[in-house]
Amino acid sequence: MNRENPAVLAKEAIARALAGAPSDTLPWETSLEGLFISLQDAEGRVRASYGTSRAERGSGELLARLARQAASADPRFPPLEAEELAELSLKVWVLFEGRPFASLEALGPDDALRVERPPFSGVFLPENYMGEAWDPLSCLKQACRRAGLAAAAFQEEGVSVRVFSTRCFEA
Repeated sequence: MNRENPAVLAKEAIARALAGAPSDTLPWETSLEGLFISLQDAEGRVRASYGTSRAERGSGELLARLARQAASADPRFPPLEAEELAELSLKVWVLFEGRPFASLEALGPDDALRVERPPFSGVFLPENYMGEAWDPLSCLKQACRRAGLAAAAFQEEGVSVRVFSTRCFEA
């Protein structure tokens, strides 16, 4: 196993949590602005997902906390059972270099978007995109919908859009 892959570390942390072990900080350090963990079944359907676009802790501590929360706190799904874990794939999305949205031309297919108009906000990861071919306007509209806003909300006063470079790790 690659112990430098945060997805491998997160899956091990989930296994320990499901076995009743106490939480720990994982041996992974990187500079980041956000982190998302997604667990999927063999057909690619999301089984659990959890994350933040505001990293308020060190990367190892944040990875450990979000791994445990993905396994137990996603309100859309029941908590994971230990016997499920071996059948699930895990992705860790690391968000870097956040910047304000400037133009459609500046968006790339590997960018994540955070759309916010308090009290609503949502993060749209590259894997969330639905469409035949990647299109920056469609991506931005889908990100607005993910935040619970109208598709064209990015044009409205009081709505902020932040763009993040990403890297995805898998286990």
